[in-house]
Amino acid sequence: MTKKLFLFILFAFFLSFPSITNAQDFKSDYQVEYYLSEEEDYLPTKVIFNIKITNLRSDVYVKKFSLGFPKNFIIHNIKASDD
Repeated sequence: MTKKLFLFILFAFFLSFPSITNAQDFKSDYQVEYYLSEEEDYLPTKVIFNIKITNLRSDVYVKKFSLGFPKNFIIHNIKASDD
């Protein structure tokens, strides 16, 4: 599988799942960085998501946030933080 095809499939996946938010209450900013490397027939990829959620109302707070991935993705080394 070529790198371009892999990137196309990855971007198509993320664009095909709309996020469910109430636009009046929150603002979400996403910065996604992809680091690709090629090893024979394997394409290990490091992906960093920087997601900033801003409350637009003082009486409403984000209670839950999630990211979904296909079952065939091998995911490890997950780190999350909140300031």
